[in-house]
Amino acid sequence: MRVLFIPSWYPTDKNPFAGAFIHDLAAELVSHGMEIEVVATHQHFKNLKLRSTLTEERDGVTIHHLYGWTPPKMTAIFQNMWIEDCCNRVQDLVDFSKIDMIHAQDYVGLFLADKLAKLYDKSLLCT
Repeated sequence: MRVLFIPSWYPTDKNPFAGAFIHDLAAELVSHGMEIEVVATHQHFKNLKLRSTLTEERDGVTIHHLYGWTPPKMTAIFQNMWIEDCCNRVQDLVDFSKIDMIHAQDYVGLFLADKLAKLYDKSLLCT
């Protein structure tokens, strides 16, 4: 089974403890034969032009880090813009024909996961 994790936070080199339990869960599931891919969104408020993507593999888990700007107050308009931007970027990174289920962790990841689950007709689990 291949699961796409979309957490609300995830460890980075600058902040290795943020959401470390999510990576630990993904790595443990990999050790039991599952295939796990993670889309980790990292928002910042400093520079509109700072937008990048980094893909890495750690402990058998493929991680796509999406870095991008969001306004300090996430209104519905900005939230929809953020979801659309992330959705477009994820579609270039993930082969959804190989994904069996999408797992969203927390409400921030749920917005994006819900859109992708509906778009690709995938099961959605939210914890």
